[in-house]
Amino acid sequence: MTARYEAKRRGDVASRTAGVDLLNRSLLTDAAPALALRALALQAVKRVAPLRRLLMREGIAPGGL
Repeated sequence: MTARYEAKRRGDVASRTAGVDLLNRSLLTDAAPALALRALALQAVKRVAPLRRLLMREGIAPGGL
């Protein structure tokens, strides 16, 4: 059972790790293109309710787990 659970969670853990790493890198950079992209992404999340709900839902129960 543990091996099966671990295999099921592996993808979620990897995607979350990559997402957190990307967010951290975007916050630590001073490169203008990265700053503009980050601002655009944040505005999209703020203004597009279905996108915001999707991100919240995936944060709570990724992939419907």
